[in-house]
Amino acid sequence: EELLAFGATFPETQRKFPIIALGSVAKIGGSRYVPCLDGDDSERDLGLRWRDSGWNEHCRFLAVRN
Repeated sequence: EELLAFGATFPETQRKFPIIALGSVAKIGGSRYVPCLDGDDSERDLGLRWRDSGWNEHCRFLAVRN
């Protein structure tokens, strides 16, 4: 929910960096995936990223304060 709200509020940020939401995990075929906002100059995307693949310095992670 928070990831989608962030994307709606700051749509251009996901064109600069993949934004990962680690709080939600889907297990598909024995692998864990997390939701991710991504994009480029022509489109914005919501998808799943393989959590066990590691992250590079380009990724950003969404944190929500309780």
